Amino acid sequence: MIKPGHHNAQQQLTADRLRIAHTPGRPCAENDPEEWFAEYHKISKDDLVSRAIRRARAAQLCAGCPVLTLCRDVAIRGGEWWGIWGGMSEHDRRSLIRTHRCNQSQPAAIDEVDAA
Repeated sequence: MIKPGHHNAQQQLTADRLRIAHTPGRPCAENDPEEWFAEYHKISKDDLVSRAIRRARAAQLCAGCPVLTLCRDVAIRGGEWWGIWGGMSEHDRRSLIRTHRCNQSQPAAIDEVDAA
């Protein structure tokens, strides 16, 4: 059974993803994708350190992105569980969602995240 409004939400998510993809000046489009999507199958200590460095650099690069807030919102609404989106790691997004589910019955509002 499809929930009321689900189709409209999917259409909006698709439109937002296209808007992000077509926005010039995105650091993710101008740098190595490995910065945002570190390899997750590696488990050695050196690989974990390297991944942490790449994640920190990606989050730093995202800070000046023209679609930072929209990207973060799309990642949360679209269930993007891997990589840096809108300057947040998958851990950051999961923590944010958990916190807001505990405090509210609604998903996190992006404006609240930016204010933090």
